[in-house]
Amino acid sequence: MATGLTSSRRARPKGRAVARRAGGSQPTTDTPFSRGLLGLLRAPFRAMVHHIEDELAAAGYEGIRRAHFRLLRIAGGEKPCNLTLVAKQAQVTKQSAQYLIDHLEEQGYIERVPDPA
Repeated sequence: MATGLTSSRRARPKGRAVARRAGGSQPTTDTPFSRGLLGLLRAPFRAMVHHIEDELAAAGYEGIRRAHFRLLRIAGGEKPCNLTLVAKQAQVTKQSAQYLIDHLEEQGYIERVPDPA
């Protein structure tokens, strides 16, 4: 796969904030926080993503969806990378990365090449 990684990544804090049910460990999306601030942000965010997808399609980039954005950023670097590195950088499972890479390759957006190592 002719892909690469950019060397400029911002440091991210460890872990992530998740709303939890009282007394339980399972995340929930039905909280005052999710109905309040997150609810207010959800609609404009979705509208922005749909607008970007529509603009990409109008420019001839059919089939590019939000799930592909991070992989394309990673693949757009100068250094080749393998599936494990792509999955790690994209913070997805190897299976998810493989599925998305297969789709991008079928569409002609990326190319796989033998690993020289």
